[in-house]
Amino acid sequence: MSRLKTFGKYLLMFVAFYIFSTILSIGFISTTYSEMKETIYQDSNLSVKIEDAKSTFVNGYVKGTVTNINTTDIQSKYIKMEFISENNNEILYKYIQIDNIKAGETKNFTINFEAENIKSFNVKITDEAVREENNVHLINLADAENEEIKNISIFLAAAILLKYVIL
Repeated sequence: MSRLKTFGKYLLMFVAFYIFSTILSIGFISTTYSEMKETIYQDSNLSVKIEDAKSTFVNGYVKGTVTNINTTDIQSKYIKMEFISENNNEILYKYIQIDNIKAGETKNFTINFEAENIKSFNVKITDEAVREENNVHLINLADAENEEIKNISIFLAAAILLKYVIL
């Protein structure tokens, strides 16, 4: 019985260290993100609102919503995102394809990108995606919605494990 208690203590210390190091890592990573400047060119049919846009030295993300402000449904439009470096060079283009959005409907999107030194971005509404450039990515709006809910599962698993190890 003594060995089982010793094993339980070591397992408990391992899980506590894992949770502690995960929290420190998340804190460190979140402090490396900085805000990006945005320029939004609105359309008469669609309204784009950026809620959060941050970047690090090597990657970043943009979260926002797109709303159909017209009285008719929109079948095919694109949101073009131009990611710009500190020296005003256009580094990367991403397109979000909007297939069907009903009148008055709002949809969320999250765009992740991997590019170095991005400090600002432009948002434009276009009728087509231009694929001539090398750094162009096309993303469907349904795929760009709500990417999160990952880290809470690790915490819940650790809490359940602790409950059964201690009791």
